[in-house]
Amino acid sequence: MTTERSFSNGKNPGRHRRRRNLFQIPTAVFLTILSLVVLPVSAALAGPGDTGEGGAPIEGEIDDERFEVVNRQSSGEAEATDIRLIAESHGWTIEQAEARQRAAEEVGALAEFAAANYPDQFVGSALAADPEAPPTLYLKGNASQELIDMAGSADVTLRESMPYSFNELEERKIAVHRAAEAMGFDYVATSFGIDDAGTIDLEVAMSTEAGDGGVAPEVQAEAVTAELPAELRDTVNVTMADPALFEDQDAFGGMRIRSGTHVCTSGWTVYRISDGTRGVSTAGHCTGMNEIVHPGHGNHATSFRAEHRGQWGDIEWHTTAQNESARFYSDANNIRNVNAVEARANITLGETVCVYGRNSNSRDCSLDVEKLSHSCTVSGVYNDRLVRMNGHVTTGGDSGGGWSLGNRAYGSTKGNCGGNVWSVADLYDEALGVRVLTK
Repeated sequence: MTTERSFSNGKNPGRHRRRRNLFQIPTAVFLTILSLVVLPVSAALAGPGDTGEGGAPIEGEIDDERFEVVNRQSSGEAEATDIRLIAESHGWTIEQAEARQRAAEEVGALAEFAAANYPDQFVGSALAADPEAPPTLYLKGNASQELIDMAGSADVTLRESMPYSFNELEERKIAVHRAAEAMGFDYVATSFGIDDAGTIDLEVAMSTEAGDGGVAPEVQAEAVTAELPAELRDTVNVTMADPALFEDQDAFGGMRIRSGTHVCTSGWTVYRISDGTRGVSTAGHCTGMNEIVHPGHGNHATSFRAEHRGQWGDIEWHTTAQNESARFYSDANNIRNVNAVEARANITLGETVCVYGRNSNSRDCSLDVEKLSHSCTVSGVYNDRLVRMNGHVTTGGDSGGGWSLGNRAYGSTKGNCGGNVWSVADLYDEALGVRVLTK
């Protein structure tokens, strides 16, 4: 049985926050957007038999000289823009969107503290459906007095006595995922909920060519369940999925990066921890990229450095002969500074995160975090510790593009795996020994 503690004294736990509240901004701040001629690139969504390997195909000629000056957004403009986009896409007022982001900041900071200081108890955090309702922090066992006091100051509800910690849930998820791969499935996705008894959601599919042999989905699901480890199968929900739901999609962040035949999007300026060498990131499945397109400045050759497609996500990085700075394109018209990287433990269920990719070519803030740790196997290639969103808005060629909020880097697009999935920027050091460069 779980227990819950609710607080509503409205105190501000400023001393506990890793960063200031970014979204306490005047609602009258408006952004003046300068015009930009956008590059026309035709790249269709990858079909059921196309995993998007190497990025989206280029069709026709690309005119890289049609550029005008873009706007360099201040932090205030960046925050106001994203709040407006969140409010519009969710049907909220500006005030409600601001309240929602303040709640995400408060519970995210508390979650980051709990994960670092109480790792055996930390489960995760979630925002309420009501944008003005208090968020929740989930814990295994009983909360310490320290966490009770901090939650009370932050107006965060504590849900205690959950059966598994986050680390335990992740281990169980990985065990189920590997068991499904061993059964021969080409496409596998696994994730877990933090607000129930540790249920693991498993989605599997064979390649389009293999088909299902005419067996009903519910019969296939029962057969898959029977093959799972006995100690886990009672907590697994199995769904037979359409392979079309699994696809990869393919200086500084937010630029087009390409080979002679395919195109992706650069995510972030990164630096190698060992020696400070700078470069740019993109998705690990964007094979063969050798040129980055810098609007208004021309095309620059890139040199591949390293790739990771595995337990820490789907990421690679390249160096260029140019000065790589801590900035990114938030859309085709606007450049922002990168001021911070979102800690993994700070990412909250229900939190809105925005995305920009060069092929879809618009900033989208309509999706919320649905799964905090998602495993995805596409055409036999395994990626773990992805974040899954509650919908799909990117297209082929957006792979590698940044997920952000305000001036904060969250991660980079992998593609679609039951919803948009992205690699977590806070894990780039584990994946490649690099970190996102910040101001």
